[in-house]
Amino acid sequence: MKRIAVYPLYVIAAVSFLVVPLRAQEQADLPSHSIGAAAGFVSGVGISYRHWFENTYGYQVTLAPYYNRESSTGGQSLQSAFLSLGLNALKVYRVAEVVNFYGYAGVHYLLDYNEHLSFADPGSSSDKSSTTEHRAIVGLGPGIDIHFWRLSVDLGIGVAARIEGTGNFGIQPTGEIALYYAL
Repeated sequence: MKRIAVYPLYVIAAVSFLVVPLRAQEQADLPSHSIGAAAGFVSGVGISYRHWFENTYGYQVTLAPYYNRESSTGGQSLQSAFLSLGLNALKVYRVAEVVNFYGYAGVHYLLDYNEHLSFADPGSSSDKSSTTEHRAIVGLGPGIDIHFWRLSVDLGIGVAARIEGTGNFGIQPTGEIALYYAL
């Protein structure tokens, strides 16, 4: 019961960080294009591309597609697919020499598909079963970007709403981490 009372505090902190600017520099020296890897509830999991505009706004796209098809001699076939797609809007609030403070808001879509096919004899009928799971995670929060040379490490915390294809819904604290190389 105590955990539920903490969620409004996460929401208030995250929204206030996104709404109240911290007087960002007029012309932030942010790399226009960066590529790397990200893992997070809201950002998604996989290869990530980040773009910063001159006005301290930016976006991040993270993608991880996976497909596998296996056949065995025991009369079974397995096919599976996984997709993680994250889209985030970014706003830098304070630019410093080594650490930038920013806010993020985004959505992460997950697709998990598994198909199992088994058959006793090559000429007999087959038994096929499949499962498909869809999930969306919508969230926001503050983050820090620690940069040196052309590399940057991003750490974020926030709050997110999780919506599953089965109708399940939940609100949870989130964590984000990414490593980028400025092009």
